[in-house]
Amino acid sequence: MSKILVIGGFGFYGSKVAEALQARGHEVLRASRRPRPDATVFDLASPDSYVAIGEVDLVVNCSDSVNAPPDA
Repeated sequence: MSKILVIGGFGFYGSKVAEALQARGHEVLRASRRPRPDATVFDLASPDSYVAIGEVDLVVNCSDSVNAPPDA
């Protein structure tokens, strides 16, 4: 199966997408702006974020706003 990064994976749509992909046997990384024990903290503007996730087969962007402050 594929390794898939879901940006916004804890939001309304992203959580449903992530759950559906996991149910189909995919390895899913859920990216979040906020630290969470079950999340990969991911900042689109930071090269370190891309290194931290390693290689993925697919990226699904379910984020609602990339310009929102981290505490939004």
